[in-house]
Amino acid sequence: MTIAVGMLCEGGALVCADTQLVMSDGSTTEVSKTSACKTRWGSFGIANAGDDGNAASTLVGRIGELLEISSISDWGSFQDTISHAMEEWSAPYPQIPETSLIVAAYVRDRGVGLYLCQPPNTVVPKSIGYVAVGAGSAVTDPLQQTLFASTVSRLHEPQKILREISYLMYKAKKGSAYCGKRTQGVYVRSDDNEPEWIQPRDFDAVEKQGEQLDVLLRTTTQFALFSNPGTNLDANAEGLGAMIKGLVALRGIVFHSIDGNVIEPTAD
Repeated sequence: MTIAVGMLCEGGALVCADTQLVMSDGSTTEVSKTSACKTRWGSFGIANAGDDGNAASTLVGRIGELLEISSISDWGSFQDTISHAMEEWSAPYPQIPETSLIVAAYVRDRGVGLYLCQPPNTVVPKSIGYVAVGAGSAVTDPLQQTLFASTVSRLHEPQKILREISYLMYKAKKGSAYCGKRTQGVYVRSDDNEPEWIQPRDFDAVEKQGEQLDVLLRTTTQFALFSNPGTNLDANAEGLGAMIKGLVALRGIVFHSIDGNVIEPTAD
């Protein structure tokens, strides 16, 4: 298993996955679990998580082939194409390998959609803006709900969402032996531009700051629960403010495409 995360954001959607593959003997290797393509109808990005990495890669490849040659005019035809590919892939197996996909797509004149897909024919749109699959989702789901879930409907800019995903990836890798190596991600844009592959070193930079953010979260919780009124409360509040200001390096990290461009939505 592994960890893959998808999130909606301003100007599109993001799909990300770790790159660790655990072999049957317990050893690990690094593989890509993320793919992207631009087609005549739009563009898409896929992140996968499964028990059998080769089987999952085969499924993703077949979905990509069908999406490239299909005529996609709306979300119904997009979902039907993915369902057909998964059913075709599943047919030879007496027991279908446990596999989950997160698919982000831009369909021309229809906008951007984010989907959870599982063979043989589950294709579920995720309008809430966050979805995770794989062993690491047991770590990231409650964390995302506690720290980041909001009733605010406005989508955040991709830089903010990428920092959120990076922290969730850091926690998944720390909390699950099945998750690890580097993080790979794609920004599927809500325009006719190519999907943008994100520089892995930018994920690395934020994930390396994860421990500092953990300290801040623990300190904030203890401050809220244990501080006494008066001098103790004032001193703790001042110290907490200094810690937040001290994370300026984390907030200052900027995510780029592998071509060196800043990841940002198209200006209106």
